Amino acid sequence: MMPTIANLLGEKPRDAGIVAFGQDLLNIDRNVVGSRYYLPTGSFFNDEVLYVPGTGFDDGTAVSLDTMEQVKDLSPYRGDYDYIMKLMGLSDRYVRLLPKR
Repeated sequence: MMPTIANLLGEKPRDAGIVAFGQDLLNIDRNVVGSRYYLPTGSFFNDEVLYVPGTGFDDGTAVSLDTMEQVKDLSPYRGDYDYIMKLMGLSDRYVRLLPKR
């Protein structure tokens, strides 16, 4: 929510050095949503596929959201995988900084 609210207020969190999880929902041209609780880390949905990694990107599988058939060429989705892995890494680092209960 924070990136969208910041945009509505005319603020730019990145310019202030703030790392905000999420995206401005009013200014997005492509959706990429990661999942790690019910799927392996690195899994994501985008506008076209559900991608689930194997031990890495190259041995993963992608299923078309339109046809529900497996996608053979994974190369167009490498950037989305790298983006999601970066976000998950940032999330992990943030959680490690939280105080112990």
